[in-house]
Amino acid sequence: MKEQGRYDVIVVGARCAGSATAMLLARRGHSVLLVDRDEFPSDMPASTHLIWQSGIASLTRWGLLDQLKATNCPAMQTVSLDLGGLVLRGTPRPAGLTVDAYAPRRFALDNVLLDAAQKARVEFRQRFVVRDLIRTDGRVSGISGTDASGSAVEFGARLVVGADAINSIVARLAQAPVLDEHPTLQGVVWSYFSNLPVDGVQFFARPGRMILAWSTNDDQTLVGICARQEAYAELAKGRDADVLAELKSLIPALGAKIEASHQECKWLTRSTKGIRRQASGPGWALVGDAGLTMDPITAAGITNAFRDAELLSDAIHDGLAGSQPLDDAVAGFGPARDAISIPLYEFTRETAKLDPPSQAVMDLFGALPGNQDAIDSYFGVFAQTVPVTEFFAPENLARIIARAGADSGDSLKA
Repeated sequence: MKEQGRYDVIVVGARCAGSATAMLLARRGHSVLLVDRDEFPSDMPASTHLIWQSGIASLTRWGLLDQLKATNCPAMQTVSLDLGGLVLRGTPRPAGLTVDAYAPRRFALDNVLLDAAQKARVEFRQRFVVRDLIRTDGRVSGISGTDASGSAVEFGARLVVGADAINSIVARLAQAPVLDEHPTLQGVVWSYFSNLPVDGVQFFARPGRMILAWSTNDDQTLVGICARQEAYAELAKGRDADVLAELKSLIPALGAKIEASHQECKWLTRSTKGIRRQASGPGWALVGDAGLTMDPITAAGITNAFRDAELLSDAIHDGLAGSQPLDDAVAGFGPARDAISIPLYEFTRETAKLDPPSQAVMDLFGALPGNQDAIDSYFGVFAQTVPVTEFFAPENLARIIARAGADSGDSLKA
């Protein structure tokens, strides 16, 4: 088989991680081939769409926020967590000047990113199925596969990037080591509704459940219910009647709003394990869910993908520009990714268990009312503007609880 072309980088997977990585590299003058087995524009139903403030800051840096707004996707600033007897509401600590979150449908977001990549002179081939990785002297040096016509073709590159989701063929063919993995802990059942206004990003915590609601494109609202695996399996079977009954039972006010709204599609389902793979090796790298998949309960996937696209493209550029050998430069991406993501990965795993809150968690939530700065910082953990390690540092938690005690004492004196 004759090589059809040679590039600095080939990116496999043209969704948010892949298109962003390809775009950032091409904007710095590198030749990039982007391939995907899907046809575009197209939806990606296995997504709850939320892009937190730090992810929106990435889009702003890339000059793409106006294009996102033009898809008729509303901005959201506030976050609320309804714990039953207690409701916390706040505004996450901003990412620089960015105070808004958005939750665009994937046919809108992915198209914005892919269009930007092609404007940066990324060569894009859709309906391309990767069959194998090409190796030269033990190092990955390209891909082979079938194109949209079914013809067998191959392309060479100095680096191949897998941005092809949790079941990444690049990860499998490169035999990327798994560094951490946990089983599926919960599943999400969700749908879209019109005539169902909601205020900001909303979470409702109930025993063994987490309900979520937020606005997306075209005046529609996403509503979902997360449940432990055994309960999720039952909800996924029954769908409409069972899910609505569950929502009405757990959150009567929201259930009533849903009954008065119009459901735009059937209930969708998703459950996934958590996995963290080695981020790179000789001639290959992984970005987005291909390298790191978190349980969707904290809605971190797209924000993670944007962050890692920036980290990886910086590392690749350093190698291609000759400041150090390419594989050495790319090898620095994994530790940088993990230093940021492991605390959130572990926090997400614990959240996804949907266990009854520990006494320490109850003490924390009990101390937050009246301390707006602490509430905003807590929501900043989800928005990735406050590091998990910073908020949950023992000294910070002690300060929050001590302040609540002092405020309580002052109230009693008054």
